[in-house]
Amino acid sequence: MQPSFRTESVECGIPLALVLRNDLKVFLPAAGSDRFTFMRTIEQTTQEILELATRHFKAAPGSLKAEDDFYKKLGIDSLQALDLLSRLENHFHIELPDYEVQGVSDFKTLAERVQSRL
Repeated sequence: MQPSFRTESVECGIPLALVLRNDLKVFLPAAGSDRFTFMRTIEQTTQEILELATRHFKAAPGSLKAEDDFYKKLGIDSLQALDLLSRLENHFHIELPDYEVQGVSDFKTLAERVQSRL
């Protein structure tokens, strides 16, 4: 059976990253380190946000799209949006400053803000 990954960014014959299924990148640790870094694509981040919102707000599976205004599509208010942001911060292990998410109302832009913090 063939391994389901490829190497990327080979430098001096040393692979710097493995690209696994669904283009999830695992950056190999630097010499002397044992810490691997995972990098999601923007599409993966968007999909995870859509799935999380679908489960939390009990939306019909597949009903949410990246371009949707989450206030309108989910019928939520600002307090519920803060709850969503808190869940995203916990899920992705990041902190989203208020100034970065102020005025954001669609999943695509929200995913871009999350992605910038990964």
